[in-house]
Amino acid sequence: MTVGLFGGTFAPFHRGHRAALESFLREVKPDRCIVMPSGVPPHKIKTALFTDRQRLETARLGCEGLEGVTVCDWEIKKEGRSYTAETLRWLNETYPDHRAVLYVGSDMLLTLHQWYCPEEIFRRAKIAAFSRTGTDLEQLNAHAAWLATQYPSVDCTVYTAPPFPVSSTEIREIWCAGGDVSHLVSPKVAEYLTKLREGGAE
Repeated sequence: MTVGLFGGTFAPFHRGHRAALESFLREVKPDRCIVMPSGVPPHKIKTALFTDRQRLETARLGCEGLEGVTVCDWEIKKEGRSYTAETLRWLNETYPDHRAVLYVGSDMLLTLHQWYCPEEIFRRAKIAAFSRTGTDLEQLNAHAAWLATQYPSVDCTVYTAPPFPVSSTEIREIWCAGGDVSHLVSPKVAEYLTKLREGGAE
């Protein structure tokens, strides 16, 4: 049995996140998948456009209809900085009979060895790295091979995900200017963001 971990800030959860998550589910085929909105460091709370509750809600709405997917607020409730090693520790304890599989994008894979407790990350989870462009596959595969020489417990597979060129920053800029973001997020997320801007949602 496997349990996937798909994390991110999700401010807000958009079609690019959904496409990446669907690729993860299709390629890795985890028995269950946890979508984990990250906790926000204390120094960022005052400047964040969306609250933790709002980010969580966009993730929940954006993931509707995906079988076996659960949106979890563990990192948000934990408060403080979000460390993947700690989240995987929680995941291993919560699903002791499942092998964890961690989704990472291109940039994440290339810096993974610099994260907090990388040895623990590699020990606790298989790494599923996804190239968003397909043009960096050689670089990603080379880096995965290098990681394996540095960390005996590394189990990393590189995949290619169809690109979906959209960013949360772009969405926030359009949303703040009063523009339409319905082409960048799911219909329910778009409806929620509209109500939020109009003061009709929390």
